[in-house]
Amino acid sequence: MGPIHRIDLYRMGGEAMTINVGVDLHKTQFTVFARVGDGVFGKYLTTEDGYESFMAQVRMWRGEGQTVRVGVESTGNTRYFKNRMEREGIEVRVINTLKFKVVNESVKKTDRHDAATIAEFLEKDMLPESRLCSEASEQLRRLLKVRTTLVQTTVTVKNQIHGLLTGLGMQDSRASLQSKRGCQKTHAGSPEDNRVISASPVEILILVNILVDIL
Repeated sequence: MGPIHRIDLYRMGGEAMTINVGVDLHKTQFTVFARVGDGVFGKYLTTEDGYESFMAQVRMWRGEGQTVRVGVESTGNTRYFKNRMEREGIEVRVINTLKFKVVNESVKKTDRHDAATIAEFLEKDMLPESRLCSEASEQLRRLLKVRTTLVQTTVTVKNQIHGLLTGLGMQDSRASLQSKRGCQKTHAGSPEDNRVISASPVEILILVNILVDIL
């Protein structure tokens, strides 16, 4: 499958030694603007066919003896995009979005406009560059982020259980939910507690079950 939508795809003017391409990258598609003559716009899917369609255009320029370099903002799939381009020998500059306010604060926020702006600043060598960490570091960072989320969720569930138990007048301690065994003991409860729980919402049992699964 080729580009999902082509806009103003044309070339005019003389030849350039280096073609600067701005890319507005999203999860499912990316918009490009190449500073060739009056400009070349294109829109492609982030699929194998979409990337190949874009690369076909790039190979045509390179076949004419021109150098192609690409500027792209740092997003969730920038690493894959960068690796894909670099395998073809294309220079890729990843933009530090925190320092590049021209796109983020633009009142004319469109994919076409953003891609054209990136290409313009790339041509002038005015893009603030961001260095991507190694792939191993990236995987570790994601793993730590997941762990942090899990810990925060566990604390939230524990606090909700403590609040529900206290509201029902049940004896509870912070240590009672620190282990799976403690959670199961709280889940079972004492005969007196069971009488209270039987007349209460089932939220306590649901939350304890969730916490047991997490632990």
